[in-house]
Amino acid sequence: MIINGRKLAKEMEESLARRIKKSQASLILAMVQVGENAVSENFIRMKREFAERVGIGILIKRIPLEPEASVFERTCAAVHECGEIADGLIVQLPLPPSCDTAQVLSKVSPEKDVDALSPQPVVLSPIVEAIRHIFDTQHVVLKNKRVLIIGRGRLVGAPIAEWLSGNGTTVDVIGDEVEDVGAYTRSADIIISGAGSPHLIKPSMIPDGVVLIDCGASEAGGKVLGDADPACAEKCSVFSPVPGGVGPLTVAELFENLWKLSSLAKR
Repeated sequence: MIINGRKLAKEMEESLARRIKKSQASLILAMVQVGENAVSENFIRMKREFAERVGIGILIKRIPLEPEASVFERTCAAVHECGEIADGLIVQLPLPPSCDTAQVLSKVSPEKDVDALSPQPVVLSPIVEAIRHIFDTQHVVLKNKRVLIIGRGRLVGAPIAEWLSGNGTTVDVIGDEVEDVGAYTRSADIIISGAGSPHLIKPSMIPDGVVLIDCGASEAGGKVLGDADPACAEKCSVFSPVPGGVGPLTVAELFENLWKLSSLAKR
């Protein structure tokens, strides 16, 4: 089964739009971006277009990389400013080396952290919610399964590994230190990849019937490519491709988080 993330996201979008219209809520999502990144720009575009369709306002604060000496201070100031205005806040990752990512994310109020990247988030990560959505709709059982997570990043690997801990699964997490990725993929029941390495996973590296969730996204030749070769789909029981798989669904889940946080703020 090849997952149609756009279709699943559209269903969530229509539901959210109805709720916003019925409640007459006036919500604003703020995004802070430091420097320029082609993949980040693609995700920002997706979020902006989704927001426009459901009736949510968007505030984008772009921080130039120059002068480099003040990037961190200017980014923290933008996070504070946006946090005062918006109902939800995103710091678009990755940040440049001159910015201490952990310090910047610590400035995001948990009550407005739709990405669940602050030290004590109120909601689950959108990528975790997206994968859980796929597993639920496809009846993927986690108990007693061997799960391989490729990549240790804040956006994919780390939150997914935390979510899966205690779910009755055997979880292996590998990163750049592993040269022979195939030695791990061949024995996995479920593979979730967020390495950001184009077509890292080949059909010869996976067993028949594996569940393969591609969360990697990298830019090459003007195209966004995933970690998995599209030909892998033929061997998978469930395959979430890039583009059109987890990406759109993650954006939808992010706005669901915004709705949840705004609802909690009203209590």
